[in-house]
Amino acid sequence: MRTSRRSTARGVLVATVATATTVSLAACSGSGDDIHADEGLTYVLDEQLLTTNAGSTLGVAADAAKLSARIYPGAYLPGPGGRLLPNSDLVTVTPDPENPDVVDYALAEDANYSDGSPVVCDDFLLTSAAADRTDLFASDLGLTSRISSLDCAPGAKEFRVVFDRGFGQRYREIFGAGEVLPSHTIAEHAGVDSVVDAVDTGDEAALTALGEAWTSTFDLSATDPGTVPTSGPFLIESLRDDADGDEGDRGPSLVLARNPEWHGDRPGLDRITVRGGGDLTRALDGTAEVTDAAVIAGGATDPELTGAGLAVVRDNGVRTDGLTLSHEGIFATADNRRAFASCIDRAAVVDAVSGATGAIVEPHALRIATAGSPAAGALEDLAGRLGARNVQSSKDVLDSTTVRVGYLEGQTRHEAIAESLAGSCAEAGVTVETVPLDAAAMQTPGVLGTEVDALLDTRTPYNRNPEVTASPVSRVRTISQAESRLADDASTIPLVVEPRLVVTASSVSGVSDSGLEPGLSWNMDRWASTDHPRSAEPDETDAPDNTEENQ
Repeated sequence: MRTSRRSTARGVLVATVATATTVSLAACSGSGDDIHADEGLTYVLDEQLLTTNAGSTLGVAADAAKLSARIYPGAYLPGPGGRLLPNSDLVTVTPDPENPDVVDYALAEDANYSDGSPVVCDDFLLTSAAADRTDLFASDLGLTSRISSLDCAPGAKEFRVVFDRGFGQRYREIFGAGEVLPSHTIAEHAGVDSVVDAVDTGDEAALTALGEAWTSTFDLSATDPGTVPTSGPFLIESLRDDADGDEGDRGPSLVLARNPEWHGDRPGLDRITVRGGGDLTRALDGTAEVTDAAVIAGGATDPELTGAGLAVVRDNGVRTDGLTLSHEGIFATADNRRAFASCIDRAAVVDAVSGATGAIVEPHALRIATAGSPAAGALEDLAGRLGARNVQSSKDVLDSTTVRVGYLEGQTRHEAIAESLAGSCAEAGVTVETVPLDAAAMQTPGVLGTEVDALLDTRTPYNRNPEVTASPVSRVRTISQAESRLADDASTIPLVVEPRLVVTASSVSGVSDSGLEPGLSWNMDRWASTDHPRSAEPDETDAPDNTEENQ
């Protein structure tokens, strides 16, 4: 397969202009108040900002899709109600009418990265390779591993995906937010000439280097994110270290600015500062206009928030806190995995989450049907059977064994869940060791199976459960059969429904919770704020505002 190299002169020019603009703004900002104003609307996420790679193990644990939803938008946008909306600004996706497992992709001709480089099929091929080689890429891409082949000529705007038999019906779930990344930048960091050649030939040395660069390039502690191009309406203008800032902040914050290479509708905001930590005090004191806080203990009460004129929405989400089990060591057999599931007391998990966060949550034992969906309602009896506790059967198989349950450190809710598992499974003679993992450990290929036996995180069924062809939109009978199969395999163990808390200032409009991995961020470019009106451009001063017409 022939490799082609496109000129990067235009990309260098765009990057230079963007850098010069940033420097100019900083030089003109003057006081600290001016700097804060220049950073636009402040958006607080619950998790730490660690990576923009949502397809990595760390990215899943850290909810990176919320950060990357409009930085690296996917082929489909996860909207409210579990709807997957086509993203024609990036790509047009067409299933083959003759073969449902064959899907054709046509990238938009003007789909570019912020450095001027085109979005090409090489980027999607690398995502598929990452899903296949978890040993090199520390990836967690679920259903993407069911791609049988991806036909890509280097630099092409069109490509064909062939799925394993029966999986083509789930094509909307793959290549999601934060999962399709700039392969040209990754290849440059890896010192690899051609991603396509490396994947097609199975060049182990090149793939190893690509795997390392696939994590480090998007690691906010390893690479300046302002130097990494993005494909969505926003680029990363700068990173700020807030470690020495206000007590509620955790780690860095990012300043997002308009991507000059974005050819879709112009964002409603010029800049958004994204912070981690789920700090409600920022909402209360007016320094954060939008807050996504799944962990809600402390900071401010609902009456305080509403009394300050803030809109407060508290609800159970559709994502599930749950475990992914290794297929090595103690969990090499399905018998052992099922036995561990049997010792778990979900009522105790519910109490632990409520005690740690103040949220009222519900148990959930289904792997495909999302919480609150019609399918989940129709399968209540099945859920009761699948989630039944049987301490004796667990003891018969796992007595005197140790299970290491890992989770990303600093997650209050997950820490409480892990400790609850230790308490309930002790009755079956199972010792659960809770293992908080730092970002470096989470980015190590093979952490599941070597450092820990199970990983605790929060996710929806979309792009997951690659063992079955059923999805949340399948017929109830199909979902029921798949649920039983997944429970028998017990590669995952759903536990409780994610609690959600969304706080917005009255000055902000357009905020909508998808409930899926991108959370509020799925339409971040549609937000508007009377406190942060976007700047006028020369060609817009006399033109009507048509930004709400599309999408």
